[in-house]
Amino acid sequence: PDAILGRNHVVTLTGLTPATFYPFQVVATTPTGEQVIADGPGFLTANDTTPPSNVLNFRGTYSTTLGIVELRWTNPPDTDLKNVIITRYPNDAAGDELFICATLEERCTDTPPAGAETLVYRAVAQDIFGNRSSGSIASVIIPAGSVVLETEPEIEPESESESELDSDSDSGT
Repeated sequence: PDAILGRNHVVTLTGLTPATFYPFQVVATTPTGEQVIADGPGFLTANDTTPPSNVLNFRGTYSTTLGIVELRWTNPPDTDLKNVIITRYPNDAAGDELFICATLEERCTDTPPAGAETLVYRAVAQDIFGNRSSGSIASVIIPAGSVVLETEPEIEPESESESELDSDSDSGT
């Protein structure tokens, strides 16, 4: 067959959006000038599997006046960035990381646990397709002598009638 009038053609498409359906139509012109139009079945592009870049300049500081850790960073330039997930490693290095926040705001805060001396945080960038970066690490030292407030619930005092019942049962009456 003539190369110009061949039956096999290849068209390379670039700049397509991941996870998007694209319908298409083929228009062919015969040697006599007649046009034949055929609707194609369309195709779905593959999901994006490229993780976003890590956040930049991830750092944390302890505020002695507020008793909180302030975390800051610069988001990666990825156009499909969904959020940055901040977690804290447990003090005893056992167990799961503790979720702190998921945001695009390039900052969040954490209240450190009582008795904490050094806290280690991880920032992971996530895109809209669920791909995650490898993560950036920041550690924060709580200065010696800093008061870290306990966040345990307050215990309400017993009412007078409950006290009397307890003392009655203790005396055997």
